[in-house]
Amino acid sequence: MNCRHFGEKSLWAAFRASRRGAVTVELALLAPIMALMLIGAIDYGTFIFQKMEVQNASRAGVQYAIQATGNNEEATLIEAVVRAASDLPAGATVASENFCGCTDGSETATNASGGCPGDCAGGEFPALSIRVTVTNTYTSMFDYPGIDDTLTITGVTVMQVP
Repeated sequence: MNCRHFGEKSLWAAFRASRRGAVTVELALLAPIMALMLIGAIDYGTFIFQKMEVQNASRAGVQYAIQATGNNEEATLIEAVVRAASDLPAGATVASENFCGCTDGSETATNASGGCPGDCAGGEFPALSIRVTVTNTYTSMFDYPGIDDTLTITGVTVMQVP
């Protein structure tokens, strides 16, 4: 009778040489990490999509205000913005303002008749412009440790009145 006695070293060597179940162990270790990465990518993609919607809504508001000169009342402007951005959440706010701007970036207020008084630094006259600001609050799908779960998204578009 030939009995073979395995020592502690040879049993450990036999265990290390066996590859059965290695893929299952690797999958069990990597699956949660991959799932978290996928969830983060989906959440980030949703944030970027809403940011684009807010920007597009502010552009649509300025275009509407320019086309409807003299009729850039807040209610009709908000209606145009909401129509332009079909996926804009209900909590978004829209604000518009007329101002006089110079090419150097400085701003002056408009007078009562809607004109732009005064001069700019280079001797030029300020131009009447419209600024539409759309603001929305984005709430992430999941709570991430150390990261605030609400972000404010703002889209601002400025256009000079022709």
